[in-house]
Amino acid sequence: MLKEFQDRTTGLNIHVHLTSPSPYLLEHQSQLLPGFPSLLETVAIVLFQARVELVAESGAIAREKERLLGQFLLLGRTVRELSNFPTEIICPRSGFPLYSQPGEQHFDIVAIAHDSLKIQFQPTGDRCKVLSYLDWQTAVYPCLFIASASPSQVEATLNISIRNRNVECISEMGISNTPLPQHQFFTPTKPPNSIVLP
Repeated sequence: MLKEFQDRTTGLNIHVHLTSPSPYLLEHQSQLLPGFPSLLETVAIVLFQARVELVAESGAIAREKERLLGQFLLLGRTVRELSNFPTEIICPRSGFPLYSQPGEQHFDIVAIAHDSLKIQFQPTGDRCKVLSYLDWQTAVYPCLFIASASPSQVEATLNISIRNRNVECISEMGISNTPLPQHQFFTPTKPPNSIVLP
């Protein structure tokens, strides 16, 4: 399920993909989220459109990442506070949960997006992973939260969270097995102990 939103004040575009966790994530849940109280049911991949392409390191790119990180943490905190089911926000910087005990491994958000959205990625010479997301290309900041509730339950909570902000829903697509066009976004390479989806 894909939901598209736009902040009326800033013009920030947000795409949220709601999907079921892969068998690999379920198998390694105890390594990723040892303190999470129940089985994962929904993975929410949240993509923010950046003002610049995030393919190199510079002061401007660092500030843009900070801006988008703040937007995600605000949205994630609102979703978590409104949820009547277990929800965890994954830090885009570290790949570790923000509100529960971290595990031995961290979430590789790019690998999860690749596995869930059927997209391709490849490492670049500067040890980054680059994918292509619609016409945003590399101007995208990927984030993640997970929940022990169905996609429809998470969607309902997400809609309430969005209504609490000056944001409108642009469009919505139902769950589909059709792969999306090749996506593209950037994150640092995984630490030595990270789990990478096969």
